Amino acid sequence: MKKIIKFSLIGTILIVISIGTIILISNPLRKSEENIREEILKLAPIGTNIENVTKLFEKKKEWKVYHQGGYIPWSSIPKDEISSYIDDSIRRKKMEVEAGKYISGIFNTHVYVYFKFNENLELIDVSIYKEIDAL
Repeated sequence: MKKIIKFSLIGTILIVISIGTIILISNPLRKSEENIREEILKLAPIGTNIENVTKLFEKKKEWKVYHQGGYIPWSSIPKDEISSYIDDSIRRKKMEVEAGKYISGIFNTHVYVYFKFNENLELIDVSIYKEIDAL
């Protein structure tokens, strides 16, 4: 009887560890910044116009765009106001997006994507930044 309990306990622990590992591995935000950048550039290569870049946000409803005092869901921005959410402060235009967050132990890791555009509103660069903070 004790062997059955022991094997059941070991089996349960292995199943829990396996499920936890699958959950950790399957979260795309846990990838390296370079890997996240490469995936985004596959969806929106350099030279893509801003309209096509913004279509990414329509597919990724959890993404939030930073604008004047906080993040707001991209889906809530009226299409005719998109250009006002782009920063004109440096001759190049940029868009800062919070792609999401994940928990590692007692820390939150926020993942940000920065889209940079030229004066013709064509994508010239994408950078990824991860910020870690305590819960």
